[in-house]
Amino acid sequence: MISEDNKGKNLVVILDHYNPSPSKDLMVYDMNLENFGIRGESDFSSSTCFYLFYRELDGNNSYLSYSAIVGCFEIPQCFIGINAEVLEKALNEGIVVRKGIFNGIFSRYRY
Repeated sequence: MISEDNKGKNLVVILDHYNPSPSKDLMVYDMNLENFGIRGESDFSSSTCFYLFYRELDGNNSYLSYSAIVGCFEIPQCFIGINAEVLEKALNEGIVVRKGIFNGIFSRYRY
């Protein structure tokens, strides 16, 4: 549908974690990690996909890992696979901390 609407006019980058479908438009890039053999139903969320993409654009964006962590709660087993790696890195860098009655995760980063 996106390919049909775009018709090669604009560069479109899709960052998602649900079943990808091949694009017929050479200007539409589906960066879904499922295209690389990683399971979107359990190993990463679309927020994690966004974070990894944005981090590659600028390595100084590690502070955005909290967005991947919050977004991964949409997945039933949220802290496995790449989500677990992002969480571990954020904990090690002090971007998030474990606290609260359910050992929840809250960001310490302040704007």
